[in-house]
Amino acid sequence: MKKQTLNIKSTLSNKVSLSKKPKAIDVIKTEIEDIHKTPKVAKNEFFRTTVYLPKSLHKDLKILVAQSDTLTMKDFVIEAVQEKLQRISNG
Repeated sequence: MKKQTLNIKSTLSNKVSLSKKPKAIDVIKTEIEDIHKTPKVAKNEFFRTTVYLPKSLHKDLKILVAQSDTLTMKDFVIEAVQEKLQRISNG
């Protein structure tokens, strides 16, 4: 009888500790918030995005970046978008 009582008590204590764990949705929300917090460089935040390029344009970009000692694909795209936005805003 004592062994069975101990098993019931341990089972109940396990259930209590399980209910104290964060809900899955809360964990996912926290992970998403953490993803959008990193990486941070200086005071700029970077967000990952997907861009679909025509194969020929992607190939030309890869060749350009491969021939450069300092240029990365990321840097090229950032500069290109900044230049385009500046041209649009200047009218």
